[in-house]
Amino acid sequence: MKAAGSLILAASTDRVLLLRRADGQGWDQPGGMMDADEDEPAATACRELDEETGLAPMLVDCLDSFVIRRLADGRHVTYMPRAPERWALEYTVFVCTFREEFEPTLSAEHTASGWFDLETLPEGVHPGTALAIDVLRRKGF
Repeated sequence: MKAAGSLILAASTDRVLLLRRADGQGWDQPGGMMDADEDEPAATACRELDEETGLAPMLVDCLDSFVIRRLADGRHVTYMPRAPERWALEYTVFVCTFREEFEPTLSAEHTASGWFDLETLPEGVHPGTALAIDVLRRKGF
C-alpha cells in the first residue's frame, strides 16, 4: 500500500501546519492513500493538499521527500532497505514551504488546524507525523 502527504512550513515563522483529525487520531499533516490512477506520490500529495486544505497544488514548492514505513504491528519507522515484506504502508512525505502562515479550508476529515513550532508540538500528534517531523529536524529544515 502506498500513500503520500505534505509537511507544510511557514518560512516567516519556521512553524509547521498540522490538522486535527475528525476520527480522533490526533494531529497530522495533509495526506492519504494513492488513488488507482495515480502513478507518483507527488500526484497524491498534491491532490490531498487540495482536498484537505483548499490549497491549489501548483502553489506547492516541494523541497524534499522521504519515506516512512508503518510496520504491520503499527510501529512507524523511517525507510529501511531490508525486509520490505514486513511493511504495511509506504508513505512519502513532501516538505512544502510557504512564505507566511495561512488559514486552510478544512475538509470533513479534520476539525481544526494550527501552526506549531517544530520543538513544541501539540499533544496527540499522529505517530507517523511525529516521525516525519523528527526526520525534518534531522535534515535541517
